[in-house]
Amino acid sequence: MKIQNWAMVFSGNDYTAPEVQTQIIQGDVYGNPNFPDGTFIHTSIIIQMDIKRRYVITRSGSKYYLGRMKPEYAKYVREYRKNKKG
Repeated sequence: MKIQNWAMVFSGNDYTAPEVQTQIIQGDVYGNPNFPDGTFIHTSIIIQMDIKRRYVITRSGSKYYLGRMKPEYAKYVREYRKNKKG
């Protein structure tokens, strides 16, 4: 399965303490037999991520390959990295 136009976000709500928040991926899924291609989904909690190989494995056991990032999220990541270096 592949996720396009994706972003990593925190699960939970505004009342969840930061130390217990977990991360999920949201985006448009392709190749998932449970959804038509292009359906916007939220994954279950990420338990493993390999950026070099561009995939995540979620608590449900699903493995998603990461396609292109959502443009706004890609901009956020670039700015975060730039600010972290400087």
